[in-house]
Order: sequence, then C-alpha cells, then structure tokens
Amino acid sequence: MTVQYSTAISPIVVRPVSFIRQHSPLQPDFDIQTIEPGHPDLPVSRISRYEIFWMKQSGTSLHVDGQDYPLMPHQLFCVAPGHWRRLSMSGPAHGYYISFAPDFLLTGNNCAGMYEDNFAQLQVLDASGYLQAELQMLIHKMIRENNHSFQRKTELLKGLVQILMIHFGRQEQRTPAIHTDTREVSLIRQFVQLVRTHFMEKKMVSDYADILCVTANHLNRTVKKLTGQTASYHIQQQVIREAKRMAIYSETSMKEIAYSLGFDNLAHFSKFFKNNSGSSFSNYRKNATMG
Repeated sequence: MTVQYSTAISPIVVRPVSFIRQHSPLQPDFDIQTIEPGHPDLPVSRISRYEIFWMKQSGTSLHVDGQDYPLMPHQLFCVAPGHWRRLSMSGPAHGYYISFAPDFLLTGNNCAGMYEDNFAQLQVLDASGYLQAELQMLIHKMIRENNHSFQRKTELLKGLVQILMIHFGRQEQRTPAIHTDTREVSLIRQFVQLVRTHFMEKKMVSDYADILCVTANHLNRTVKKLTGQTASYHIQQQVIREAKRMAIYSETSMKEIAYSLGFDNLAHFSKFFKNNSGSSFSNYRKNATMG
C-alpha cells in the first residue's frame, strides 16, 4: 500500500519550557567549559549546536532523545544539533563540555574534517590508550586559546576542533579506508542537509534527486556506498526520530503529530511508527515518559 503524505503542517504544542534552557543567540560560535563537582545539571533542551562531553569521572549520565547513556571516563560523546538532551550529575563530576555552532567548521560548501553523512543521534569516541593523552592535550589547548585573545584565535580553535572531529570520524569507519570521490562526499553532505530541512514534506528519494540534479538511482547508489544504507532508509529514519521526539517531549496528540510529519492518514502513520520503532505509538510514549 502506498503511503500518502500531506504538506499541511499543524502546530505542535510543546510542554511548558520553564525547565528548558535554550542557547542564547549571542552565544559565541565556540565554547568550552570545565565541569567540576557541584556543577548543575544541564536541563532538557533541544540543542541547536554540536555538543561534546568528556567526563573524567563516572556517575554522570547523558539523556538523548529518550535514551540514557552512562558517561564513562574513557569515552567522548558528540551530540548533533536537533536532538533533545539532558546531562544528569549523579555523583562527583569532573570533565569537559564543548559546544560549537553548526557552521563553525564550514569552509565554502564543505564541512572541514567532519562528514555530514552520519545520521546517528550521537557518536562515541573511545579515548583509551595513547589517544587519551593526545585528546587531553588537545582539550588543554582549546581552553588556553578560548581564555585568551591571541591573534587568529578563531582559526586555531577551528583547527583544534577539526582534529577532534577527525578522531570521531576515524572511529566511525567500519571498513578499511577506500578512495572516495570528493563529488560523492559533497553529494552526501548536500543530501543530509536537505533531508534534515525538508523531511516533513519530502519523503521520496526522487524529491531530493531532483533538487540535486541527479537521478534517484544515482543518489541511492552513492548514499549506500558511503553510508551502507539507501537514501530512502535515511529519510525514513529522520522521520521516525522526529516522531519519537514529539512523542516524548510534547503533549501533542498522535493525530496532530502524524499531520505535522506529512501523513494525511492516521492508520498509515501508526503502521509506519510501529514498523520503524517496534512499538505502537501509545506504548512508546507511555514507556518513554515513565522512564
């Protein structure tokens, strides 16, 4: 059965945000903070920046889009913009918190040092062994640069962040490195950005292929080559992630959420949600909010 979508967007009613801290528009493009014992929790917030957490002591957990992740001393967590997150301090805390704007590393149409073909809600970097000392030195350099007004400070900070993101990218590789056409990488980045912007009203691979001036088959082949999954899979995953977020962080009805995501048939949305989450919408919302 073909799923039909509507472009009509209904308003989303979000729970009162008295407990939510949003990033100030005046916040600098880059920031780094040291987290010490007594540091307050970071409340639930839908972030608009990249955030990296490195806790040197356990006892802290990171909540991202309805899931909890214990922060271990040898791990760095990177959360991408658009996700809901909360940082809970359940014990003595010591570590680092880095945040930077999405365009902080942009150079022209490319994102320096970081592939935008990763749709995962977060990335984890294992900082054990020799890498721990190397990353610690990198963090100390960031703090020093950020706390002083050196010449070309921003350029150096961008370089340090780029090195850090390259380490994340290296660990994400599951197969030996192969030569990748820069045109393919550029196509993937553009596709990712388009999906993040238009997934509510555009659900077909051909929609994005037309914008990118390529065939749907070419886009599918390229996306699968570089990510291991088809373009349609990534589109569906973007939709289901947003549906889950709305289920957890809003009081909006299932019907309104379905319409806001472009479904004009509630039964189709219900089937889509269960097929892609393994649970009915009502059970998912109940279990997530109870957790």
